[in-house]
Amino acid sequence: MIEKHERQRKQKKGLHGKERGTDAAAIDSIGAAMGSIGLMAFAGLCWWLIRRYPAPLALGGGTVTWLVVSFGIWFIRQRRRRLL
Repeated sequence: MIEKHERQRKQKKGLHGKERGTDAAAIDSIGAAMGSIGLMAFAGLCWWLIRRYPAPLALGGGTVTWLVVSFGIWFIRQRRRRLL
């Protein structure tokens, strides 16, 4: 869907947007994968904490974990991209 929208945007300007559309779709899927790994960390930590602490504390800890893991993966990816 993202590819289609990018291609249509470029075609309206008289350009060929197939490559840009494919790139946009690839970037979106990478971001979704990074967020999914963070979500798995959220679920694992919440599952572990919910038995030991009140629910708001467990959910807060899970949310912070999701943010840290997702940002950490993004940061590592950005760093590796610059080195290549």
